[in-house]
This record gives sequence, structure tokens and C-alpha cells, in this order.
Amino acid sequence: MRALVLMVVVAASCKQDEAEKAIKHFEQSKIKLAEMQARELALEAYSMWARMHAEQNCPGSLDELKEFTNHQELVDPWKHPFRMLCGAELPPGAHGLAVYSLGPDGADGTSDDIKSWVKAEN
Repeated sequence: MRALVLMVVVAASCKQDEAEKAIKHFEQSKIKLAEMQARELALEAYSMWARMHAEQNCPGSLDELKEFTNHQELVDPWKHPFRMLCGAELPPGAHGLAVYSLGPDGADGTSDDIKSWVKAEN
């Protein structure tokens, strides 16, 4: 009987470990997706937009880039709207347009923000 109880406890523990691994993998997948979407907007969609709007440096909003993507909504995997920086707001390391996600926590300026640009080395 003790052996059966021990086997049940071990099996439950293994299932919990697998569930935790699956959740971690799912969250990592969401981060990768947000990275790809931010880069797509900042590099690909913005480049196409810029060719059609040579007289402007920056779009008025990210919505102007929708026609150059396959996305109906410009939100990250956590359903937060992507944000953009352009012109005088452009951070070091970014060129043309910078796009970022608030990341899993939904708070601006935290370590989990996902950015389309690489921070310039000092």
C-alpha cells in the first residue's frame, strides 16, 4: 500500500513538473512572437510605409502600418497594444521607427518590455 501511495505522489509530481515546463514554454513562445511582431512592424511594415510617404518621417500611429501587415489588431500576445517611438523620441540603437511591447506584466519601462531595437553599446 505504501508503494502505491508513493507511486501516486511521484506520478502527480511528474505531471506537475511537466505542466510547469509546458507553461514556461508557452510564455517563452509568447515572448518570441512579440519580438517577431515588433520587428515586423518596425522594419518591414515601416519600410513599406516610408516608401509611400516620403514626405513624412513618422506615421501618426501604428494603425497606419496595418495595411503592410497581416494583422487586424496591433496587439502583443498579452493583448496590450504595441507602442511606437519615432523622430525625436527614437531611442539609441533604433533607426526610423522603434516598436515595443509592454511584455507580460503590461507595465511600461520594466525589464520585461520587448523592443524592436538593440540598445546601443556605450
